[in-house]
Amino acid sequence: ALFDVYREKGLDTERIIVLDSNFTSVHAQHTLREYWLQAQTKPNLIICANDLMAKGALDCLTELNVKCPEHCWITGFDDFEYAQFMKPGLTTVHYPAQDMGLRTGRMALKMINGEDVNDIIVSTIPKFRGSTGHTSSDSNHMRERLMDLWQFIQERDATARKFAVVRQIHGQQDADIILDEIDFELDALSIDEMIIFKRDWHGSRNVSIIQKKQNVEFGKKDLSKHYWIFCPLETQHNNYGYALTRCDKHSAELVEFFCPQISEIHHRQVIEKKNNQLRTQNELSERMASLGRLVAGVAHEVNTPVGSGKLAASSLLNDIQHLKNKLQNNQITRSDFDRFLLETEEHAQLIYNSLDRAAGLISNFKLVSVDQSVESTRHILLSEYVNLVVSSLRHEFKSTTIVIETDLDPEISTETYPGIVAQLLTNVLLNSKMHGFDNGKASGTIKISLAKDPTGFVLEISDNGTGATQETIESIFEPFYTTARSKGGSGLGMYIVFNIASQKLKWDIDIQSELNDGFCISFRPKKESFA
Repeated sequence: ALFDVYREKGLDTERIIVLDSNFTSVHAQHTLREYWLQAQTKPNLIICANDLMAKGALDCLTELNVKCPEHCWITGFDDFEYAQFMKPGLTTVHYPAQDMGLRTGRMALKMINGEDVNDIIVSTIPKFRGSTGHTSSDSNHMRERLMDLWQFIQERDATARKFAVVRQIHGQQDADIILDEIDFELDALSIDEMIIFKRDWHGSRNVSIIQKKQNVEFGKKDLSKHYWIFCPLETQHNNYGYALTRCDKHSAELVEFFCPQISEIHHRQVIEKKNNQLRTQNELSERMASLGRLVAGVAHEVNTPVGSGKLAASSLLNDIQHLKNKLQNNQITRSDFDRFLLETEEHAQLIYNSLDRAAGLISNFKLVSVDQSVESTRHILLSEYVNLVVSSLRHEFKSTTIVIETDLDPEISTETYPGIVAQLLTNVLLNSKMHGFDNGKASGTIKISLAKDPTGFVLEISDNGTGATQETIESIFEPFYTTARSKGGSGLGMYIVFNIASQKLKWDIDIQSELNDGFCISFRPKKESFA
């Protein structure tokens, strides 16, 4: 509308400078101050989108010793009840909100009753007052009430700013940036300086200092009305530091209120860090245990082909020595040489097969172990990797009558953490062995299937073991919950499965099970995690 009027009057719209604000007085005051201090040409008219911002603009001009209306005019919009009592009275536009609401309600009743309604145009009304050089006939009456009402306006504005501070504190996750976020409001509330001495979260006496202002300008305000407040940051008998604040008496209550809020944020950070540390330690312990089982299994598996190759090499050396002796004594015959060639070929083939088998096992071990020890993503064919992990766990099921069957779509690939996938599969399969088949004493079948799904794919691991009760299913992902404590269960296997699936891999988990009717767990990636 402003640009339209400028064009109608033939005025240059290039002279209009638009400043963005958030409809609050404190933000408008700060925005205008920043612009005014850097602008080479000062504005002579400021048009605000509402009366609150107009109040902030008036406060800014007062702070900068700029007289209104002598040096600059200011207008608002809304005609709030205090607009006429500002210093000077605010020229604004009356927005007939009450009349508009009344007419809208009547129109709605007509529509409910099935009556026809017509559009209604509600006009705004300009209110000319002192901020644009206009005078009012009732100025004497207003002057009598001015001081009381202006004090009321200031108190109401201060209350709004206090609420803004509280909202900022409640919304922050990191206490270190709170003071930067609420700096404008603290200035407006006559909180000149705040220094927080924060203990390290683990309780040491090293302190970090968070300071609201690095260089406080003494003498700018009447310091005789300001004093220091000392507040310990304590929560649940834990001390997280101290806050030292200089403010006036009207803001003292606010400081005493939000210092405990800051200590609560510190306390929450401490709890979160401790929980994250414990979770990381549990996951690391489980990963190291998984690597230990993998090393033991590979060592056992590699021992067989290495032993066979060693035996074949020993026999080959004996045959060579035997042939060498006959050659030295001129006793070798054609049949001896033919037999030597035949046996040498057999020994060489056995040595080659043994070394090839050992090399394959070591290669698989190297790939899986590196994946489990290094957290990095890479693109994998999921079916190949599942087979690789199952192969690395063969030693765990070698002495049992448990059969592992796979039905894997070979075309499904994804960008993921292979080591985390290996750990997840390992935990689920060993959990099935322990709980579904009495640690391998019972026979049965474990099926692993991988198929395409609207979410990307579904990886399902099921068995025909003993299953689980509904009570067990509800608690299965809780840390240290286990139904096999006497058999060595730690209660961390499925807890870690839940954490790495939901937090690291971004997979959803679903469990279906009935007592004596098997167990089935399925994983589906969230859409954003599937590639």
